[in-house]
Amino acid sequence: LLHEGKTMEEIAAIRQLSLGTIMGHCANLIKAEKLELDEVLEPERIARLEDLIGNWEGSSLGQLKEQLGDEVSYDEIRLYQASKMR
Repeated sequence: LLHEGKTMEEIAAIRQLSLGTIMGHCANLIKAEKLELDEVLEPERIARLEDLIGNWEGSSLGQLKEQLGDEVSYDEIRLYQASKMR
């Protein structure tokens, strides 16, 4: 569905799943190298995540999210980290 041009929200509605579940599936596909980060996030957003997160090696996603506040969602962090786990 993503390759058909559907948004994450549209895919979630079609599949009757939460947006978080769809994002989790995308993170898994990114880790498996079946999907690229730029297929789910805009290049500008990826660049911003790179600036904010870089190669952060902390112990918990919660710590990172707390440091970044509302500027970044947990889903974006998961997607970004999945792209770095290859």
